[in-house]
Amino acid sequence: MFPFLYLTLFTFNQVPKLSAQEGTLGEFCPLLCDCGLDIDSEWGEGASCHGWGFLDTPEDLPTQARWLELIGFTMGGIRSGELRGFRNLRYLSLKDSAISVIQKRGFYGLTRLKVLDLTRNFLVIIDEILGDVRSLQVLHLQYNRLRNVETAFHKTTNMTWLNLKNNRISSIKMAFRNLTKLETLYLRYNNITDLGTAFANQKVLKNLDLGHNQIKTINAEAFKGLEQLEQLFLNNNELRVVHNRAFISLRQLWRLDLSSNHIVRVNGLFRANQKLQELDLGNNYIRIATKAFQGLHKLVDLNLRNNQIRTIRDAFRDLDSTESLDLSNNQITDIQGSLNYLINLKELLLANNLLWSLTRQFRGLNKLEYLDLQSNQIQHLGDAFRDLENLRWLLLQNNKIRSTVSALQSMRELVHLDLSHNSIAHLNYSLHQNKKVELLDLSHNRIQFISWELNYMVRLKFLYLHSNALTFLRNGFHSLSNLKTLTLAHNRIYSIEDVFRDQQQLESLDLSRNKIRDIQNSLDKLSKLRWLDLGHNRVSVITNAFSKLDNLEALSLDHNRIVMAIDAFTNNRKLRRLDLSHNPLVSIIRLFTELGELRELHLEHNSIQKINNTLTGLKNLQWLYLQHNKLTTLARELRKVPKLQGLDISNNNISSLDREFSRTPHIVSLYAGHNNILDITRAFSNMQEVKEINLQHNRITEVKGAFSRISMVERLDLSHNNISDADDSFDQLLELKSLNLSSNRIKSVKYALDQNKLLQKLDLSHNKITSIHSSFAHLELLKELYIHHNNIEYLDKGIYRNKELQIIDLSHNNISDIKSVFQHHPKLRELYLQHNVIQNIGNAFLDDNLIWRLNLSYNSIDSIGWTFRDFPHLSELYLSYNVLDTVEGAFGLFSKISVLYLDHNLIGPSVSELYVELKDLTKLDLRDNRLTTMSYQIQHYGKFNKTWLGDNLWHCDCNMVFFRQWLLLRYDREEIDVQCSTPLRLRGMNLWDVPRIFLGEEPPVVSIYPGDYFVRSGYSVVYKCEAEGCPAPQLEWTNQDGIVLNEEDDSSRVRVGPGADGAMYLQIRPTLVWDTGNYTCTATNNGGNSTGTVFLSVTP
Repeated sequence: MFPFLYLTLFTFNQVPKLSAQEGTLGEFCPLLCDCGLDIDSEWGEGASCHGWGFLDTPEDLPTQARWLELIGFTMGGIRSGELRGFRNLRYLSLKDSAISVIQKRGFYGLTRLKVLDLTRNFLVIIDEILGDVRSLQVLHLQYNRLRNVETAFHKTTNMTWLNLKNNRISSIKMAFRNLTKLETLYLRYNNITDLGTAFANQKVLKNLDLGHNQIKTINAEAFKGLEQLEQLFLNNNELRVVHNRAFISLRQLWRLDLSSNHIVRVNGLFRANQKLQELDLGNNYIRIATKAFQGLHKLVDLNLRNNQIRTIRDAFRDLDSTESLDLSNNQITDIQGSLNYLINLKELLLANNLLWSLTRQFRGLNKLEYLDLQSNQIQHLGDAFRDLENLRWLLLQNNKIRSTVSALQSMRELVHLDLSHNSIAHLNYSLHQNKKVELLDLSHNRIQFISWELNYMVRLKFLYLHSNALTFLRNGFHSLSNLKTLTLAHNRIYSIEDVFRDQQQLESLDLSRNKIRDIQNSLDKLSKLRWLDLGHNRVSVITNAFSKLDNLEALSLDHNRIVMAIDAFTNNRKLRRLDLSHNPLVSIIRLFTELGELRELHLEHNSIQKINNTLTGLKNLQWLYLQHNKLTTLARELRKVPKLQGLDISNNNISSLDREFSRTPHIVSLYAGHNNILDITRAFSNMQEVKEINLQHNRITEVKGAFSRISMVERLDLSHNNISDADDSFDQLLELKSLNLSSNRIKSVKYALDQNKLLQKLDLSHNKITSIHSSFAHLELLKELYIHHNNIEYLDKGIYRNKELQIIDLSHNNISDIKSVFQHHPKLRELYLQHNVIQNIGNAFLDDNLIWRLNLSYNSIDSIGWTFRDFPHLSELYLSYNVLDTVEGAFGLFSKISVLYLDHNLIGPSVSELYVELKDLTKLDLRDNRLTTMSYQIQHYGKFNKTWLGDNLWHCDCNMVFFRQWLLLRYDREEIDVQCSTPLRLRGMNLWDVPRIFLGEEPPVVSIYPGDYFVRSGYSVVYKCEAEGCPAPQLEWTNQDGIVLNEEDDSSRVRVGPGADGAMYLQIRPTLVWDTGNYTCTATNNGGNSTGTVFLSVTP
């Protein structure tokens, strides 16, 4: 096994050579390979070799093979001529091989190769490596790191299929000019911004995928000549402008995807694409024009969801073949007369619009089968559906419908009707004609009673009436003999007597969260019932209530008033899940004697004191929940449930577990926290399959020998006990992955965890540990380490070997030195060091680390220098309560910090660069520092981003005018909290409340040095512009043509830029005759502006 080879460290001395062997495949087949004919018998004999985790490729690969797969051998690279022995190859796959370099003649000799697969490698450059495979027809290069392919394919002129998706390609202008036979090209998930005329020579191209790039515009020439193109994908780009002649040549196009862009107009864009069958324009900003889809008579599927469409008018006049139309998530208020032309429409989605009234908008849509109108503002249905004789699915949920009078009568083929989340209070005769309905959802309405309204829906199988205001059901379900699922939860039902007499087919019934008191004899007719929920009611007596429910499998009676239930489940022998939790049950005697099939039993949150002789007969019970009762002992009762896998007895008064689990060897999870357990020495000896034990919040003092025979434990929680010694206690727990020993009295764990080499999470917080030297040396897989609230002073090399660590919490200790400590943790993501005594953090961290959250608050750090410039992933940084006096230049322009806390330091008098460097900043806390003035750069800080600036030494003068204006625009200025400290007359005033005149603005005065220049061509000149004023003026130069000179342009002869003295300099080097003219310097501040002009004369 070899380590991964990074490109920067890669040399061909590290790459294994491919070993070839003469002979036939019938004589031998290399190790790790399967040999024979390929699946389709297209290529003949070959070998497929898979070696995940191996460096070396198989020895003696057959040279006569016509196809060869070498997948996952971490090859690293391919040398020149290394494959020349495989001259018969037609198909070669090297995917998942970590190839980063292929030498120029790497494929030398493969003159017959037709298909090459280099998927999922690390290739950055492929220029000139394909010159020896000119017969290549199919090339897979997806999931690499390619950036430039402009010259890569110039010699592979026979290529018909090319996959370049998921790379980093930014330009393709000349890449495919020689691929005249190309039929399929995949370029999705790259960084392409401009197409230019990249496809000018692809006359036979049929499939082109450009999705998920950064293309902003498409000009008229982009697809010119692609007359054979059939499918074009441009989804998920940044398109705003598509030239109205962009698709003029694509006369064979039948599928076009422009979804997820920024397109606003499509008028006339598709007039030449009369063979279009599928058009996706979803997730744009389109407002449809009248002739947007003119001539598209063959269009079958049109997606316009998530746009800004308000009105449709005659946009669909020519769509007489359209079968599916998606207009959901728009702003449509009216569709009157807009859909009449869609005579073949079968599916119509109008969800999430602003429709409020329907009349005859669907006239003529006789073939419509599916109609989605959910999440609109519809109040009245009228006779809107009169013509929809073939409609089968109608979705009207999340509207404001109050009545369905006459609206649904004509839809006699309706199968699925959803009217949930409306304001319907009364049902009426409008449902009488819908006799074929199988699913009816009326949940989340205001229905108060049901009597005869549903009696004609004789095929109804699924009826949802939960979350209404039902009190009395009367004869509401008469004739619904086919009903299988009925939900009546969240209503106000008091009685169910004689309600379900006709529902012999009912399998699922939800009556939870009602006010039912009596259920005696009410369920006797439901012989096929399998799932019954009566939770959250007022039932107190259940004797004989379920005696006729022979097929019941799941029963919920939680949150009721049941005190006793002797022999209540005698006839429910098929019951697999029973929930009696949250009742005032005191005794469970003679409750479960006949429940031999029960798998899950909930008895939590009752008042049970004893379980003696109660679990007899539960031979198949697997999960038992007894938490939050009043048990003091388990009375060896668990011996009667030999198949038990999960047990929760937490929050009781149990003091001993001695031998309680002697006959329950299959327990996997045990929760016994929050009891009074003292001794666990002999508790777990027979629990050979247990994987999780929770014993938190007990009174355990000794654990030595307690886990000696249960080697399968993966998670162990012993927190909040009185353990002081952990040595040798966990030596047998070889599978342990998570260990919590927090809040005990442990002073040392040295050698205690040496055998737990699979441990990934360790919590030792809130103990009395003073040193961790070598304590975790053998925990090489450790990912999370919590040692906060201890007495650790020195880290030394205590965690140097734990290179898999991702989270480390060392807060609330006495650590002073962290030099070089965290340079050994390349995968570290979160680090907590708050509340220590750290003064210096230099060289503490690995360069280019992965840390995204770092907390160094409450220390004594006085400087951070450039430490955080090497934190490319840092998102959250906490440096509160230190002694920092500056953070200027600390983060760099590439910082990704979004949350920064610098409060309670000594920073001042300004933070001029902070708002420039941290472009991703969303939260900044600078309270209680020594800031006196604010930088202009705060104007770039987002208006919705949070900042706190209170308790500083703000000096309110003319330099704060712009800051005052900025605060006046902030809705959260009170929270930002900027109060003047000086001058004395403004002390205590909020800056935004200070009258502007009190801040003493001074207009600028400009000075230019030297004066006018008279020079010969070829000489250099330099002008210096200074300005006085308050606030400090902004300076800029304009040339003799009145053009403002940009200081960012350092490639010109004419340069401008600020000097260290605050002046703005203008340099012309060398001068030319046409530089002659007046040059003006303009100074601007809130008090006004001022200019100064100098003359430059340049003679030949």
